Amino acid sequence: MKLSVKSPNGKIEVFDEVDNWTFATLHHQVIERFNLKCDFSLFFGNRQLSTDDTKLFESDMEFVSGDRLRMIINGNGLSSVDNASGNSSSKFSTTNGSSSS
Repeated sequence: MKLSVKSPNGKIEVFDEVDNWTFATLHHQVIERFNLKCDFSLFFGNRQLSTDDTKLFESDMEFVSGDRLRMIINGNGLSSVDNASGNSSSKFSTTNGSSSS
């Protein structure tokens, strides 16, 4: 299973093999991939994703492989919990695109 995240500047990161990831794992991986220093939220359509330990595919979000999430930058600094480095490894690819999500 894979999901992608589109940043406000149009950069897209693809996260592969996310089948067993939690929302918290995804949040930490987004911080690392986009090298974020400020707080952000992820949205699937008009629904904001949580950052808890619920597994992505056990939630009521009804993700399918290839879905794209949208990142909104909040402008505040990251919390100390968000700055903690996760040990999850993942396969990924980076693309730049201007296609709408």
